[in-house]
Amino acid sequence: MSKSTTSPNRVRKERDARGWSQTELARELIKAAANDEQRPTRLPSVESLKKNIYGWETGKHETTAFYRRLCSRVFNMPESELFGGPGYDALRQSLDDVLVAGSLSEASLGDWERTVLKYGHAAHYKPAGQLVHDLGADLTDLRQTMIEYRAASSLRRLTRVTAHMAGLMCLTYIELDDHQAFRRWARTARRAAQEAGDPWTRSWVLAQEAYGHFYTGDLLEAIDVAQGAQHVASACSGRGSGSARARRSQPRPRRSGESSSTQGRQPPGGTGRQRDQ
Repeated sequence: MSKSTTSPNRVRKERDARGWSQTELARELIKAAANDEQRPTRLPSVESLKKNIYGWETGKHETTAFYRRLCSRVFNMPESELFGGPGYDALRQSLDDVLVAGSLSEASLGDWERTVLKYGHAAHYKPAGQLVHDLGADLTDLRQTMIEYRAASSLRRLTRVTAHMAGLMCLTYIELDDHQAFRRWARTARRAAQEAGDPWTRSWVLAQEAYGHFYTGDLLEAIDVAQGAQHVASACSGRGSGSARARRSQPRPRRSGESSSTQGRQPPGGTGRQRDQ
């Protein structure tokens, strides 16, 4: 059975926001399970469920797919927001916090930039499920580097690395059909690109986001974001060698099978990647 480790305090945060005790949450879960139209289920006693709830709130217990769905119904919110999807939403939020604080590292800048290029190539052949976990692992290391080392001289280069890797993360979530995670990682990529102060990176990030919106069927948003990418690229197209170096460092995401909902259509503005027919 599929299991997921609960993000500590997320269940408690939602419970507290509603003014519920653990006993009241247990009763809501029992009620929701009993009233399930497809498969009514009798849950354990309130006292037993309270122990489970305590474990979820502290991160000590794992949550089965059944209880994730049940909690999602009781709190009226997506599972990915409540439990962090495949495990990286808490990481994304932590990256956002670090980027806002602007605390980045001088360590291993060249290695991090080569890591981005490696993922750009790997995205052409590596399965999306494996790629998202590899990216998540390296982003976890990058986040720790950003916390431990605070040399201002490395700010732009490491932030650009973060923008590229977050951009690849949001594209990989499109491959996995997780549109909510795509949108959240696209916001993180935009924030990192803006902080990096590199217009080519910002243009690339916006172009990938435009493709994501296109393949989720949000054509108006895709056109708007694609036009933004073109505007940024046009504004910086005449810049010198620094911009040329940034362009060469852009990762090139994979080509993948086109979804049936988008067959025969072309993405707006000519940005991002093409999907094979």
